[in-house]
Amino acid sequence: MKNVEANEKLSASAGPGHWNDPDMMITGMSGLSEVQNRSLFSLWCMMASPLMAGNDLRSMTESTIKILTNREAIGINQDPLGIQARIVRKDGAVEIWAAKRLFDGSQAVLVFNPGEAPARVQVTPGDAGFEESASLYVRDLWTHQTSGPRAGSIRVTVAPEDVALLRISKTSSFPLPPIIVADSYRVLFHASGNSARTLTQAITVKNNGSSELPPWAVSPGLPSWLSVTVTPSGKAQRFSNQVSAVGLAIGHYHAVVKAGNREPISGRPMSALYYDVDLEVR
Repeated sequence: MKNVEANEKLSASAGPGHWNDPDMMITGMSGLSEVQNRSLFSLWCMMASPLMAGNDLRSMTESTIKILTNREAIGINQDPLGIQARIVRKDGAVEIWAAKRLFDGSQAVLVFNPGEAPARVQVTPGDAGFEESASLYVRDLWTHQTSGPRAGSIRVTVAPEDVALLRISKTSSFPLPPIIVADSYRVLFHASGNSARTLTQAITVKNNGSSELPPWAVSPGLPSWLSVTVTPSGKAQRFSNQVSAVGLAIGHYHAVVKAGNREPISGRPMSALYYDVDLEVR
């Protein structure tokens, strides 16, 4: 928890391409209860921190598996805006983590009770980043239940060492953010001599979330021997890599392809993709 306390103070420094890392999670390690595991995982998700499992994946309990694979909680962590939550208010020992706007305009809120007795807490619309008169829907990301619309404060009871991980919105829709999966992160070419022949290989990037992802754009600065074309196909996008060894000496050539996209309204970076292209001329 010392790492969490230190990392919370760095919320303004977090964002796409520069994440605060409070170290690997100990979720699922020996000596921790299910409640403690759930709380730690929720805190890491709210901090937009890298999710590095520190437990032995070969001997996980069913409870640990459910915690580490909760797609709704992971969606909070992997939200394209990359905002790190911070403590906006304390109610006694109970911490209300918020100020984490998500890609669809909803807000993530965590109520963490580090005490030894159950805590009854009221989260106001203002705590969650909305005007006080707002009528809101509330999604509990651990019970996977939605309530609302409701006006006024949101009342929750949190057991000792436990959390309430909430997603709050003006609508009843809680889409998962784009979940990006690439079939490879390296393309390898072999060219026999420096003939005019063009070689092509592709990488397919899929979106397993329920929300669309803006088109990818390849950053400038590719070497002259490499060109990349991006073609959308539904929720997948195909990166076609073409190389030509014309004029190249025998040897090894390397390039890093960087692609990204931006949130349509704010223009802020949403996500980035990097992969390697290697060309061997022999």
